[in-house]
Amino acid sequence: MPQISVTQGIALAVLCRLAAFLTDPCGYTAPFALGTFLAVCSQLLLVLLLCKIRLPQFLRILSGAAAVVWAGVLCLRLHRLLCVLHAPVPLVTLGLLLVTVCLMLRHPFAAAARTAAVFLMLSAAALILLPVSTVGTAEPVYLHMHGDLFGGFLCAWAISGDLFLLVPLLRRTKTPDARRILTGWSIGCGLVIPAVILLGTMQNGRLLGFGGAPFFMLLARTPLSDALRTDGFWLLLAVSLTALSAAALVQNAFIEMRDRE
Repeated sequence: MPQISVTQGIALAVLCRLAAFLTDPCGYTAPFALGTFLAVCSQLLLVLLLCKIRLPQFLRILSGAAAVVWAGVLCLRLHRLLCVLHAPVPLVTLGLLLVTVCLMLRHPFAAAARTAAVFLMLSAAALILLPVSTVGTAEPVYLHMHGDLFGGFLCAWAISGDLFLLVPLLRRTKTPDARRILTGWSIGCGLVIPAVILLGTMQNGRLLGFGGAPFFMLLARTPLSDALRTDGFWLLLAVSLTALSAAALVQNAFIEMRDRE
């Protein structure tokens, strides 16, 4: 049974959600951010319940199969994003991504966990720069735009495949460390992501109807300077996080299905 640190556990769970969030086509509004927050609260309650009960083996196998399916869904969502952003030969990129995932599966699960910790620091640094670049052009009036609270709730559940990774990790982790991992996941998914949605709302309010890739629309409207943009970095990060998350989901699914304790 692989042993990972608290930071690595948080990184795996949060980055798996972030990979899905970056490719999400749902437009940003303040009610959408609130719906995302409420969805994470409900998911937290579900995770606490699942960690307290002993799941039968067939449910654990079913959960592992769902994790493998979600890994494939992440790859397809990335392909859709590449098409929306008019990236060159997105199908070739998808093929190279699948080859990368297969190569990553040859390494132990702990290697994915260590890599996730590095990507978590990179993602955190990039997210910190978002308010810096958006503060001068933010329009708080857009926070009053009409939005779909329930739609935000459902969209947050639709990108919650990280639960297939989080729950098995928590069940295999000692209680104090499991609480820290769950706390870090809750902050990342329940506070940071809704905050990014609010930033996007204040930038993209009038462009809500265009949809497609709202996060990258936010980046396009808020470059760090006239000569420095971060779109390319975030697109590279989206590809990397998708590959890492897909490999971690598949590896963890096989570990869970083999574990009969």
